[in-house]
Amino acid sequence: MAEGSNMSANASAEAEKAAAEKAAQKAHKKKVRRLFWMTQARVWHWITGAATLVGMLMFAVTGITLNHAGQIEAKPVISEVTKILPPDLLAQLGEAPSEGQTAILPKPVADWLQAETGAPISRRTGEWSDTEVYVGMPKPGGDAWLS
Repeated sequence: MAEGSNMSANASAEAEKAAAEKAAQKAHKKKVRRLFWMTQARVWHWITGAATLVGMLMFAVTGITLNHAGQIEAKPVISEVTKILPPDLLAQLGEAPSEGQTAILPKPVADWLQAETGAPISRRTGEWSDTEVYVGMPKPGGDAWLS
């Protein structure tokens, strides 16, 4: 009988050992899974932090350049072109609104001006007076006009 109880004690010890080993494996898997997610969180924290830093630096640089444009040296490019409008197109400008009013330039006039100057004129409004039509063409970092 001693042998039977010894066998059952061995079986019980082996079962406890197997259960402890299984619990250790489960704890190890849980630890590895937690470590994986903690590493991922750290990596993504660095990535989002770096992206935010780049965005803030870009915002700072553009803000400085916009608010201190007078302190940044620049050499403006000035070009002056003189052209005479053909009489048939000049007649179309005679049908313009009263002085000081604005209206879109007639398409043939806008097309001719664009072909002659290379400036994008279509659908621009002009301000009429007795002697000229002023067309303003503001753009980022510059200004252009036709008269």
